Amino acid sequence: MNSTTGERKALLLLLTTAVLWSFSGVLIKSVDWNPLAIAAVRSLLAWPFLWIAVRLAGPFRWKVDHFIGGIAYSAAIISFVAATKMTTAANAIVLQYTAPIYVGLLSASVLKEPLHPRDWGAVALALAGVVLFFFDRMTLSGLWGNMLALFSGLSFGVMTVLMRRQKESHPIGTALVGNLIAGLGCFPFALRSDPPAAAWIPLAVLGIVQLGLAYLLFAAALKRVTAIHAITIPIIEPVLNPLWVFLFIGERPGHWALPGAFLVVAAVILRTTATIPAPTAAQTPPPPNV
Repeated sequence: MNSTTGERKALLLLLTTAVLWSFSGVLIKSVDWNPLAIAAVRSLLAWPFLWIAVRLAGPFRWKVDHFIGGIAYSAAIISFVAATKMTTAANAIVLQYTAPIYVGLLSASVLKEPLHPRDWGAVALALAGVVLFFFDRMTLSGLWGNMLALFSGLSFGVMTVLMRRQKESHPIGTALVGNLIAGLGCFPFALRSDPPAAAWIPLAVLGIVQLGLAYLLFAAALKRVTAIHAITIPIIEPVLNPLWVFLFIGERPGHWALPGAFLVVAAVILRTTATIPAPTAAQTPPPPNV
């Protein structure tokens, strides 16, 4: 597989990942249960799916990065859920998606993947779009919630960098460890009450599809593209998330949502078109005879 084909497949994997991640809002809202209990059950449901995927992938060797990345993974999930409870959902999403900044800062030193100016341009454009998308819902209240959301962004960025550093082995091991930590750590909240009977279907989708399958695709993409590319493309997720909530539940996005979404999509297009090279003269078919 040549590099261009690999990057195109990685792009498709990342876009699919973003779509799967984006359904978390509508699925979580459909479950009338403690948010940390939901986090526990979905991680514990994701774990066996990922374990089977790891076993099918062939010989597996555990590395320190799997465990450090797993801690970062669980920290990102738990702190984001807590932040959503302690501040506005808009604040939590916007501050979590500061993750590309940390990936950019760590890429050169940890991964030896220096960033091109267009990378920073795409990150800045995407972050501006996310801020604009949620502009009329952001507040200055909820200091500790905002701090937790920033910590979630840092954890998400560190996790992505460490998964990329495992590109020659099995990046998915990080998600395997992380889901086990998050599931066991939040499990006491699931013991306080039983979920409604109708909640098990959305919980299964949250665990197996929205976490398990999504991170399997994300790990596969990280084997083919740089960390900054992998973290920039899924930034369309916070734009899609409220779209599904609006379509299925009726919560309307704010007035600034449309221009914000435009900037995010523009950033993704900028990053993807800059990554995939145009055909060379040798690859371009000759014009037909006339």
